[in-house]
Amino acid sequence: MLHRPCIFGKPLEPCALPSVSIGNRRICAAKPMEIIMENVFAVVVLLLDIWAIINIVGSNSTLMAKAGWIIGIIILPIIGFVVWCFAGPKNGDRLTT
Repeated sequence: MLHRPCIFGKPLEPCALPSVSIGNRRICAAKPMEIIMENVFAVVVLLLDIWAIINIVGSNSTLMAKAGWIIGIIILPIIGFVVWCFAGPKNGDRLTT
């Protein structure tokens, strides 16, 4: 009996892309464009988070407020940044470039 590779009980379809071996399973590699877009998104999120942290450190908020915002952005980078944009220091407290 021929054993077909599967993930989570579902058989894998033949893949024209290069595949990756994980244990005794072979998984199709992601398309190159998907990998590039994921990396671009990750870099954009990282840069926005760094910009937010720099603005938080330079604001006139209390030390505890600054620490809370920084921890929130580090733990939840996307959600923390979005919440900080709406609820963080207002224009007078933010650094301007």
